[in-house]
Amino acid sequence: MITAIEIENFKGIGQRQRIELRPITLLFGPNSAGKSTILHAMHYAREVLDRHNLDADRTISGGEFVDLGGFRAFVHNHNLDLPIKLAFEMRRTDGGPLFGQVGQWQAYETEEGAVAERLANNANTCAVEITVSWSHWLKRPFVAGYAVSVDEQPLVRIEAAPDKAGAKLAGLNLKHPIFGASDENEEDGRDDEASHVEAIWRAGLLENTKDESSRVIPLDQPDALPGFGDEELRIPYDELWRRGLDSVDGLGPMTLLARINLLSWMVVGPGRRLRQELERFRYLGPLRRTPPRDYQPPRFPDPSRWACGLGAWDRLVEQGPEFAEEVNKWLVGREEMDCGYRVNVISVAELPSDNPLSAALRTGGGADLENSAELMSRLPTRACATLTKEAGGIELLPHDIGVGLSQVIPVIVTALDRDVSFASVEQPELHLHPKGQAALGDVFIAGALAPGGPRNQMIIETHSEHLILRLVRRIRETTRGQPFHGTPVAPGDLGVCYVYSDVGETTVIVMEINAQGEFLRPWPDTFFSQDFFERTA
Repeated sequence: MITAIEIENFKGIGQRQRIELRPITLLFGPNSAGKSTILHAMHYAREVLDRHNLDADRTISGGEFVDLGGFRAFVHNHNLDLPIKLAFEMRRTDGGPLFGQVGQWQAYETEEGAVAERLANNANTCAVEITVSWSHWLKRPFVAGYAVSVDEQPLVRIEAAPDKAGAKLAGLNLKHPIFGASDENEEDGRDDEASHVEAIWRAGLLENTKDESSRVIPLDQPDALPGFGDEELRIPYDELWRRGLDSVDGLGPMTLLARINLLSWMVVGPGRRLRQELERFRYLGPLRRTPPRDYQPPRFPDPSRWACGLGAWDRLVEQGPEFAEEVNKWLVGREEMDCGYRVNVISVAELPSDNPLSAALRTGGGADLENSAELMSRLPTRACATLTKEAGGIELLPHDIGVGLSQVIPVIVTALDRDVSFASVEQPELHLHPKGQAALGDVFIAGALAPGGPRNQMIIETHSEHLILRLVRRIRETTRGQPFHGTPVAPGDLGVCYVYSDVGETTVIVMEINAQGEFLRPWPDTFFSQDFFERTA
């Protein structure tokens, strides 16, 4: 689970801004203040990790709504001398290791195995930071830095320069607790163990010199970004062996190989985990398209279709009537949206006019209908979504109803889809009346927090006061021991960020909430005070 993102020199964000991500995170702020910049940073990070696309314009998950325009367009103030830095913090939530599966080589009772075991079993958080800079020499961006931290302490760092071939592992924190060294040893004056650990790890991997800058491991890769497929970190084994590994007792070729494999695991694992999280990221844009009358979902999933809303209709049809009923609980329930319509997923057979069955139906010839079941089984079918009006039972296509309902159905699907896990929605309240806007708060609670629910992490860019009022109300009710639908909502489950721009610089303010559902600071810029001004003018 991604718990925080830090952004520097990206679009309107200059100075580093930290946004902590909760199960439900709301982004408020004036128009063009920089709310979308936070979401665009996630799109860009996926482009970097997934496709090494550093000069991105269109993105995998942004579809027609996200066009970054290339590095020159999205670097802060279009200043090519500024490095873009994106850092993502992740927390273990599912019991699995943050670094991926432990290899068989790490199961042996060796120093390397002990380090791997400490990382796999004891690390609770890790962070990955990527630095993308412009090369005036190459006339293109390149990854200048890649760093991993574990439990808020630096672990390893890769650096690259545009005018030099390859990259180098320039920072390996041998004082990190996972290597067996501890602060207690140093404080008590008993640093023999720490010194021993540092000595055996430096031997054959880091040049044993007093100059820290020369204690590097050369890497055979074009820039600082490692590969995240099956390949290991590209450390030239032969060059390390030539440094004289056998000068330290007890070390040999197999020890060096194990050490290289462990370094690969420490470096590549967190980046691979982050890439997997971002691959599950679904983005629902601010204007959702209504499915056309001849709508058919694609044969293969297309993440870019989520941006315009059609990806949500694809998932609705794919998951069938059972999932449609989950959506209907929120559409028709009187305590929910009470829209008066139900969504249906049905299978439609297409009957050509020259089919014998078509002729029989026109003439009413009973004899011709004797083989109707066989004829029907040969017809091509397709799944589609329709809507039924509760009063009267009239069946309609999405194009035949008001735009508000067609806008909100993709929002509900995104929140409840068990295959999403991480999603953002822009302007979910679009074309919704106040009751519907408030009910969306309960939809997001069901998607993110309900016991046995999908547990999707939601980032919502919104201007809706009704939405936030419903969410803080649920916090108050939980404090009183009356959680709505049995789903408790704690202050830590809800993150509220106010984003504003001052002299071209985007700043993020965290709006903390207490157990009574009260904000601990007033809203800046009288953001929600317009109704007061209108009544008292």
